[in-house]
Amino acid sequence: MLRVPAPNKGGLAIFVGRFTVALRVLVPGLAGMSKLRYRTFALHNGLGTVVWGSGFVLLGYLAGTAWKRVESGAHWLGIGLLVVIVVGVIVVHLFRTRASRRRKDLADEPGTGENPRRATRNRPVPAHPERLPDRP
Repeated sequence: MLRVPAPNKGGLAIFVGRFTVALRVLVPGLAGMSKLRYRTFALHNGLGTVVWGSGFVLLGYLAGTAWKRVESGAHWLGIGLLVVIVVGVIVVHLFRTRASRRRKDLADEPGTGENPRRATRNRPVPAHPERLPDRP
């Protein structure tokens, strides 16, 4: 299962989420599920809204009558940003899963403990038959 953005990264996720159509709808729910403080959510959501709204108004003003080309470009820019974010989340998830499996495999090995560098210190020294005392 993919993890929801950590609370310390949540503000940035809220801000960036304002710039894509799909994330704009999903971000409030994700923020709630990750238990992001409302004050942090409101601040970054407001900043994202102001930057997004002002940017598109300015872009429309500068484009003038070429608004259809700007609209098409903005649509593809939003889709591109969404693709980059989704690919990033998948890559991070894969790396975390791989690292978690690696840690679990190391912990399952006898004598390794948590730190594989100390593995040789924790293993018992093998007994040599020629040095063992005779047993009755």
